[in-house]
Amino acid sequence: GTVSQTTSVNVDVRASGDFTLSVIPEAISLPAGEQAELALSVIGLNGFGDTVNLRIDSKLNTSLSRNTIVGSGTAILFVSTDRTTAPDSYPVTIIGTSSTRTGVIERRVVTRVSVTAAPDFTLVLNPSSLESSPGKSVGFSVGLNTLNRFNDVVLLDLRTPNNNITANSNTSGITPGVTANVNVNVNANTPPGVYDINVIGMASGLQRNTIIKLTVKAGDFDLVLNPTSQSIER
Repeated sequence: GTVSQTTSVNVDVRASGDFTLSVIPEAISLPAGEQAELALSVIGLNGFGDTVNLRIDSKLNTSLSRNTIVGSGTAILFVSTDRTTAPDSYPVTIIGTSSTRTGVIERRVVTRVSVTAAPDFTLVLNPSSLESSPGKSVGFSVGLNTLNRFNDVVLLDLRTPNNNITANSNTSGITPGVTANVNVNVNANTPPGVYDINVIGMASGLQRNTIIKLTVKAGDFDLVLNPTSQSIER
């Protein structure tokens, strides 16, 4: 006859190890010329304990505080731009790969960086030109026209064409909404002519120049009579 036997086998089926990849925040706004830091996380699942190799795909300047994470862990994602970076929305893709006993696992996460125009400024002079004569003085003010939320201190430098003309400001630096008053002294020996005074503003790696023209007219004179009156006898 036929003999039949039955044996029970317990099979423990477990999910294979895996990992997730995430970045916080998922999107940022970054002015051109600045940098930002984002948090990158690797979380191991189902007992995952292998090495995850990290790399970045982006048109922006990027780097990681660490390029490998074992099991679970975090890294800092550095993103930087220069002042010439065109305003646009740039994807930054972080790719994590791990070679396991069951094969290669690859996970990706994308954060978007919206690059905005760099903060900037121009110098505003009032009045736009000057007129004086030898031995006298004249003044003008320097203010700021700000662009893209510029909010730094602008240091001023005043350069005159020669020692006969001097320019002095009541403050060394100005901020948005604040003006500097400049006094220009013309030496008595200054020849008539048109002279350029260079006004330079410097802040945050920026330098902006503007010229104000000073017209020096020929010196005037007064007649002095002594005595002031005279009688004539007939």
